[in-house]
Amino acid sequence: MCKNRSYDRLVSTDQDLTFKILEQVFKDELSIRKITDDILIALEFKNRDSHYTNASALLADKNNYRGINIGRFGENINIMLDRRPYE
Repeated sequence: MCKNRSYDRLVSTDQDLTFKILEQVFKDELSIRKITDDILIALEFKNRDSHYTNASALLADKNNYRGINIGRFGENINIMLDRRPYE
């Protein structure tokens, strides 16, 4: 049982993920040539056991998610400043 862990930090059921589109954005915007395991761990896309997280599954080239809701919060999680659905 996982306590104090958000959905995006849990291990994804899909471990066969690729990030070609994200890697291209990193090249264009950040001059990062290749997405390494260190970068994936820093972004919490992989845990220290090298398992992909649900956060990585959301941004992978192919995924099983129909869409996501992205929210921006204020001083705490009870204050939502903005929310946008993406499909």
